Amino acid sequence: MKRRLLIYAAVWAFIFTILHFLFWPMLNWSTEVKKLSVENQGIMEALNLAVIYFLITSAVFTLVLSKRFTFSSVEKWLLRLFGGFYLVRMISGLLFFTIGMEEIVIWIVCLSIFAAYWYSAK
Repeated sequence: MKRRLLIYAAVWAFIFTILHFLFWPMLNWSTEVKKLSVENQGIMEALNLAVIYFLITSAVFTLVLSKRFTFSSVEKWLLRLFGGFYLVRMISGLLFFTIGMEEIVIWIVCLSIFAAYWYSAK
């Protein structure tokens, strides 16, 4: 069960990685980001790249751990950290995004990934 949950979480991390790479064309960042100050442009794009890096790292680490039957306390802590990322995304959705069907779907997916990580870390 835990193995499947971790694979589920890793697959979603890869899907979100692709989504974050697509922000540039999908959200017309070549034009939209230029409307921001130079500092905010840098922050926006650097943070997106950091999220991409985190998602790839967490997905690979999760896939490696999915092959194990037991986890050390550090590995459990890292799984909870990865799950916490999705909890933070849900909370930030409440604060920064319009609440519509798209955002609700993201919350459901993020909540399920959060639960998969936390259950697997038990």
